[in-house]
Amino acid sequence: MESCDRILVLTESESSDIRQLYDTAKSKISVIPAGVDIEMFTPIPQDVARRELGLESGNILLYVGRIDPIKGLDMLLEAVGILADQIDLNLIIVGGNLHSDKETQKLREQVEDLDLTSTVTLVGSVPQDKLPYYYSAADLFVLPSHYESFGFVALESMSCGRPVIASRVGGIPSFVDHGVTGYLVPWRCPEPFADKIEILFKNENLRHVMGQKSREKALSMSWANMSINMEKVYRDLVAKNLVGTNI
Repeated sequence: MESCDRILVLTESESSDIRQLYDTAKSKISVIPAGVDIEMFTPIPQDVARRELGLESGNILLYVGRIDPIKGLDMLLEAVGILADQIDLNLIIVGGNLHSDKETQKLREQVEDLDLTSTVTLVGSVPQDKLPYYYSAADLFVLPSHYESFGFVALESMSCGRPVIASRVGGIPSFVDHGVTGYLVPWRCPEPFADKIEILFKNENLRHVMGQKSREKALSMSWANMSINMEKVYRDLVAKNLVGTNI
């Protein structure tokens, strides 16, 4: 940290950690968020996406990511269990290996214990070019992680025009605007997640507006825009180091 000229990080929280842990000057750190491929992750008409995936109509809640305890999926299943008798919904979980993954097997057992076999669908891993269909087929995206360095899947979902309900951890608050593009949940328990999911499932207009705002936010974080920011950091750094030289 001391010997380099500039430190690049994804979020303000990472910048804060580095300053505290290594006593690094704030002026030495540049925050450049991760970008999103807005051409690949673009909204697809929901009926088209569902038809492509063979999904039926109804309320669809989506999770995409590793099947890992740190992702908080046990808490998400409990939240869905709270809502199962109140709302007709289907939770789709994309990620993991359905046949050899021990964590996936544990998740399947919890689904059975909570009597959610007709409510939860485990898809396993899918090709990246299929993800925009899943994001667009869903009504809401949820990321209940206990920690996320950034949370790329949430940004991909927003780029497809879907509101996000996520834990207020790591880098997620750097691009999910609470009450605008979705909701950030600070409490690591199922009830507040269930509450926010219910609010958005019962308010189609709010869901639509948040989806539009999500896409707008993602457009501002396109690869092109983030590249411009990165280029500026390098140009400023080169110009600073050339001062006083004959080059």
